[in-house]
Amino acid sequence: MRRAVELAADKPEAHRDLGEILAKLGRLDEAVASYRRALDLDPDYAPAHLGLGNVLKTQGKLSEALACFGRRSALDPDYAVALSAWFSERQNICDWSDYRENEAQVRKVVGAQPSFATPWTMLGLQSTPEEQLALVRLVAAKLAVPEAALPQSLQPRPRERIRLGYLSADFRQHPVAFAIAGLIDRHDRRLFEVVGYSCRPDDQSAMRACLPEALHRFVDIRDTSHPQAVERIHTDAVDILIDLTGYTAHGRTAIVAHRPAPIRVNYLGYPDTMGADFIDYIVVDRFLVPMEQPAFLHREADAAAELLQAG
Repeated sequence: MRRAVELAADKPEAHRDLGEILAKLGRLDEAVASYRRALDLDPDYAPAHLGLGNVLKTQGKLSEALACFGRRSALDPDYAVALSAWFSERQNICDWSDYRENEAQVRKVVGAQPSFATPWTMLGLQSTPEEQLALVRLVAAKLAVPEAALPQSLQPRPRERIRLGYLSADFRQHPVAFAIAGLIDRHDRRLFEVVGYSCRPDDQSAMRACLPEALHRFVDIRDTSHPQAVERIHTDAVDILIDLTGYTAHGRTAIVAHRPAPIRVNYLGYPDTMGADFIDYIVVDRFLVPMEQPAFLHREADAAAELLQAG
């Protein structure tokens, strides 16, 4: 991408694309500079406003991020990703002005444009279980892998211990990491071997440093393509793969869609059904899924009902 910028220094697209790569590498200040250069060349270049907003949000600069999302939405009011990002930031900074009117607009646009980013937004709106399920089914259908591309034979391999794989973008200073750390410590090592697959750069936090020590193995797949990650998990002979991120930021549910392990589970990071045939189970409690609502859990419903009845 740097070579592209050299060859087309006057093209905002080149600077924006470089910004995307730098953001994925966690080099946020450099990413900001690339996005701002793109906008210097074309102040109305919508993708750069969105990318810059995402990086500023990661840096905790919420008011600046909100301005970027607002500008992106003004350029195309019907673009669901930007509109939902703008609305979410208004929620985050507790700006409730014209709330119901804006919420209705976001709900309408998000429901009409299913994408990986929209299910999480829907959970933050005044939406019904029917709407949530309908949306995630559409998103899951986009991620679904043709039968011919799936492993021909995928069965748990007989051995002394069950091999668990935790797939997460949040092995870092993040609520999911704090919530999962105690659970990982409590796995019975006589019965389970535990592997972590991390999708995000090392944030140098104390949490990131301690989590690998609690696992049998810690595998960094942040620079690994989806097919390569699928092959790695399959080669590692994981019996149960738990997706801790789901339809949230930096999630790599496309890996799970390839069914690299015999059993796939949704847990914790995305607190709702994923509406996907490639997810076998969801771990819930009676607060996450009230007793009267397991029917809205797509194919996980029977398993969820059994768990709820068991208390």
